[in-house]
Amino acid sequence: MKIIKCLGIQSKMNDIGIESFWGYAKTRLVRFRSMDKKTFHLHLKEYEFKFNHRGGDLSKFIVKILKKFPLFRSCPINYF
Repeated sequence: MKIIKCLGIQSKMNDIGIESFWGYAKTRLVRFRSMDKKTFHLHLKEYEFKFNHRGGDLSKFIVKILKKFPLFRSCPINYF
């Protein structure tokens, strides 16, 4: 988000960004009738990631992350 630092515009821009994020998060949180308090922060982090990358192609970004940090570096159990 672009922050303009003059005559109090910065706080207005921050308020708009926060309101925009909460609107985005609330529309997704409505899908859950109840949520465990232990996992709420994970849902919020997911929405933060999606909100911050909403203009880009998430699949390419996730593949790039998985190549850098693979989920299973060595698999002790042969699944095949």
